[in-house]
Amino acid sequence: GGEREVMTDGEMRTQKADEAYITQSILQPNADIVEGYKENQMVSYEGQLSEEEIGQIIEFLKTISE
Repeated sequence: GGEREVMTDGEMRTQKADEAYITQSILQPNADIVEGYKENQMVSYEGQLSEEEIGQIIEFLKTISE
């Protein structure tokens, strides 16, 4: 849920924090930088987590955000 202000390619925009955004943030954490954070604060998990594992992380996040 919710929306975040993110920097993408040098421009601010509003991004819905949905499953696609969370997946991209796990695999390509520097694609969208949330306002107030710096680049390279999170490492990429691309090639380290399976789609199933990412899905499990997202399902867990849903349980703690409700």
